[in-house]
Amino acid sequence: MPRAPKPINWRPTFRIEDAWKIIRAIGVKFGESSSFYVYTSVLLIYFNEYGISNLVIAATISLLIFTLITSAVMTRAGPVKVLVLGYVIFALINALMFRVQPLLLFILFGIADALAYTPQSLYLVSLFRSDIRHVSSGVSYHIASSLGGLINYLMSILISVYGLNAGS
Repeated sequence: MPRAPKPINWRPTFRIEDAWKIIRAIGVKFGESSSFYVYTSVLLIYFNEYGISNLVIAATISLLIFTLITSAVMTRAGPVKVLVLGYVIFALINALMFRVQPLLLFILFGIADALAYTPQSLYLVSLFRSDIRHVSSGVSYHIASSLGGLINYLMSILISVYGLNAGS
């Protein structure tokens, strides 16, 4: 008769510096998550006269292609440089948001999201010690994703109060 597996003797220790790393990890993921939710839901409402299917297809194709390219580039450049580049491109396209054609905007969104999303798993795991690595990166990832999703609710409240043409 086979023996029962031995119980795992896992006793992680949590330190103050771990809390700061969790906050940093939440910030890294929140930046990408909030932009992703704004582009994939709120802006599609605004650009509905353009043809939502074209925008979604353009973003999906560029995201797929640049995720593969980013994976290859990341092996040489490292995740931090790729993350920074992704956030710089996000900042630029957010500044150009209503000044360029929607199709170009969503292609650029796919590129920026691939650059910001692809290295996250490697970067988040690398922040933490081995005894808390997976739990801490998972918790921070999901907290940031939930907070990023709240952007939709905030935007819908703002749209319902001020309308889509506010600030125009």
